[in-house]
Amino acid sequence: MQRPTRGYSLPELSIVLVIGSVFTLGAVPALIDSVQQTQVRLQTQSVQALLDRARMLALRHGSAQVCSGDAQGCRQQWSGDTLRLEMQAEGSSSRQLIQLLPLNGVRAFWKDSGGKKPVQFASGGAFGSNGTFYLCPGGGVQPMSIVINAGGRTRIEPCGNGCKKCSVSTP
Repeated sequence: MQRPTRGYSLPELSIVLVIGSVFTLGAVPALIDSVQQTQVRLQTQSVQALLDRARMLALRHGSAQVCSGDAQGCRQQWSGDTLRLEMQAEGSSSRQLIQLLPLNGVRAFWKDSGGKKPVQFASGGAFGSNGTFYLCPGGGVQPMSIVINAGGRTRIEPCGNGCKKCSVSTP
């Protein structure tokens, strides 16, 4: 006599699939938020590296500045999707383009106590005043800020809910 095959019935398999789908759909938004926050952190670290590179160029060669711009030059307002690093060697009257850093959908705003439009590092690498660089990704992702002290050193801080710069469309 043959034994009946053991297995799961169609209703049992359907219930397992429905429960698995519910758990998967619940995890997807959290995963998307995590990926977006990681992208913003990586973008912030790239901007910090650009600022640190500007400081090192100023220490070694003359002065350097970071501004909102493109391959043609700096803009007057911080309203682009690309940061531009320029260097001016000591004794030279012109600035040389060193690097362009695309911001990939992140808005950047700059504010310092000296009122300077571009982020400028003097020939000794000093910055001269304290300032904060705001990176605003939008879409509910937490903004980040990069604080630059008078000596030109940088540190990354979360902007938190109090980041007023990110709630407006223009600096």
